[in-house]
Amino acid sequence: MPSDYQLMLASLDKLADQNVDIAPLVSQQFMTTDSVDLQVYADGNALQLEYMVTKVVEMLLFFAQGNPRQTELSYYDVPFHDDLGVTWPMYEGYMQVMLSVLQNVLGDAWDENTARAWHKQTDAMLKVIRQHIQPLSA
Repeated sequence: MPSDYQLMLASLDKLADQNVDIAPLVSQQFMTTDSVDLQVYADGNALQLEYMVTKVVEMLLFFAQGNPRQTELSYYDVPFHDDLGVTWPMYEGYMQVMLSVLQNVLGDAWDENTARAWHKQTDAMLKVIRQHIQPLSA
């Protein structure tokens, strides 16, 4: 059976074959969720959302390879986002939207194994974020 990394990479290849960029789709849908605080994305921060899709996917691929880049998450990303006012529900909501967009765009290619791989790595990344957001929120 292919590894999570291989499954995730294959699904990204399918997106490329379809010439689909999920970044604007994720960003647009995330901005309409209940978990988002629109004030956080005022003054141009909304433009960062599309870049964040690329960065999150890249980090998830590192997680899938067993190299979770926890240092980057703990020392840069989580404190940076905390300073912007990003809350735990926003992290969860963003990941849920991204997974939903992947499932919708991939259609039949979003099989049980691919879904499991993406969800497993997303859960692992959220666990690390949660560990580092707790001290900041206290």
